[in-house]
Amino acid sequence: LFPLQFVQLFVHNESRWQLKVKFRTGRAFYLQLRAPAESRDREFGQWVRLLYRLRFHSAEGAVPFTQEYSPVEDGDDEDDEDDDLIEREELQAMEA
Repeated sequence: LFPLQFVQLFVHNESRWQLKVKFRTGRAFYLQLRAPAESRDREFGQWVRLLYRLRFHSAEGAVPFTQEYSPVEDGDDEDDEDDDLIEREELQAMEA
């Protein structure tokens, strides 16, 4: 558990149901929603609503929330890079 004033919360990839947690140190972790297909959209929507509530009901600036810009994906190269980055971050998290 980390105090919210030390992290930034982002919707990393809405189509893949991913959030990003970024620390002041620059280190980032990605949260992947793993839920049954029939409830995945509803559960991700709850995550996003929680982020908005944290942002707008907390002390000013304590939880910066943004929707990261993600350009329209032209091919699989970008997907592969994102997947590689996520896998590296997950491995680092498990090693820590």
